[in-house]
Amino acid sequence: MLVKKLSYLISANGSITDYSEIRRKIPSFNRCISVDGGIRHLAEMEIIPDVAIGDFDSLGGYDLRSFPDKTEIIQYPVEKNSTDMELALDYAINNNADSITVIGYNGTRTDHFLCNIFLLSKIPSGICVRLIDEKNFIYLADKEITLKSDKNSYISVLPLTPEVGIIKSEGLLYDLTGLKLSFGSSLSISNKTVSDSFSISIESGKALILISQD
Repeated sequence: MLVKKLSYLISANGSITDYSEIRRKIPSFNRCISVDGGIRHLAEMEIIPDVAIGDFDSLGGYDLRSFPDKTEIIQYPVEKNSTDMELALDYAINNNADSITVIGYNGTRTDHFLCNIFLLSKIPSGICVRLIDEKNFIYLADKEITLKSDKNSYISVLPLTPEVGIIKSEGLLYDLTGLKLSFGSSLSISNKTVSDSFSISIESGKALILISQD
């Protein structure tokens, strides 16, 4: 039986200041997951979540009664071995995710921000993943990826694995073809595009492709 692949929007409880900008950047999606206090962002954008996941200790001015009747509530204990974001990613992965877009992923808690980034390393190959904030797009890449960008943006490649091998790159001011990038290296920070799109082909490892507007 053919299983329908789904596009997920995940709203976490980090900082969002410009909802119109975030709403403009969100691609189309089939299902929406609210992660704990991430409901406040969805409420601002008038998006109804299909699923709410978490221990719900950070709802702020909301409570479980604030969720629409159609929203499935999946509550976990506060004392658990996974963050609410990891539980939301697992839910999407285990329920036919073809693509995942995350908003509200960064805020005042640096530990949660870094954890949200490192969690991307567990995403299976073949699922398109992007994190969005007002100034950045972050994409997970482990094969060839082609992305649109304007010439005022910085393009950076950050390894998520001990080493990332790049077969070729196109559309970048500084060619990355043939490079092997080590985890922790700053070699591939602040590149630029020379057209309205660029591509990077990864032979081995997983990397984050960041498009940053300054």
